[in-house]
Amino acid sequence: MYLENYTIIETLGKGGFGITYLAEDKRKQNNAKCVIKEIIPDPSELEQAKQRFEKEASILQELG
Repeated sequence: MYLENYTIIETLGKGGFGITYLAEDKRKQNNAKCVIKEIIPDPSELEQAKQRFEKEASILQELG
């Protein structure tokens, strides 16, 4: 995982889709907190996992 600009604070959860971490973004003022998702899908479900991830990212971006 490419995490050069982030500091992992803790693991938030694990599931069939992957692992979710709470992190600090070192590029942002005051090391703003963010969530990092490591996607670990079954190879046969990779395209579906990618679509779910993109939809979730879009919704979260709209929420701010």
